[in-house]
Amino acid sequence: MVVLPPVDEPQEFNTNYILWWNSLALDLSRLTITLQGPQGNPASASRAIGIFHLAIHDAYFAILPSPGISTYLIPNGDMTLRLPTLPAIKNSNVAREAVNGAANTVLRQLYTTRSSTVANTSTDQLTQFIQQGLNSIPGPAFQTISDGYRFGVQVGRAMLNLLDIQPGEIGYDQDSYRPPGSNDNPVRYA
Repeated sequence: MVVLPPVDEPQEFNTNYILWWNSLALDLSRLTITLQGPQGNPASASRAIGIFHLAIHDAYFAILPSPGISTYLIPNGDMTLRLPTLPAIKNSNVAREAVNGAANTVLRQLYTTRSSTVANTSTDQLTQFIQQGLNSIPGPAFQTISDGYRFGVQVGRAMLNLLDIQPGEIGYDQDSYRPPGSNDNPVRYA
């Protein structure tokens, strides 16, 4: 198992579950970029962290709305942007479970899905890394059968379906990737 060097940050960051998930996602990004694993280049790493943050944001704020903060997915929106049906009970415990479901779903999909470009042993190591992290999550162990967790899983899947590069699509791992709509290299040298 690869051990990452410690990061100098306040210990209280590990008591907040959202900051804890963020730390785990950033550690996965550091690890995979260093070892050239899945999401192992700057463009894919940025996209993965963006999808992750949108998923936990929507899972949390859909359950505990805050004035002036909207979700990316929309209640009763069209099918591509539709927020899943909310749990009947909405409180801080349900929001926590939803964040857990969304975060776990996105990180596992992006970092532990088997691929012909990543060695199986690397995928196994990343799976173990995530599991070790889950064993140390602050607060009570999360319940994967709760309505909040299942809502979070649906939010995570919706975000992945909407924003992750799907099989057959041209992606950032192509040799000459350019953003859609650009005809030439957007970086010009003088």
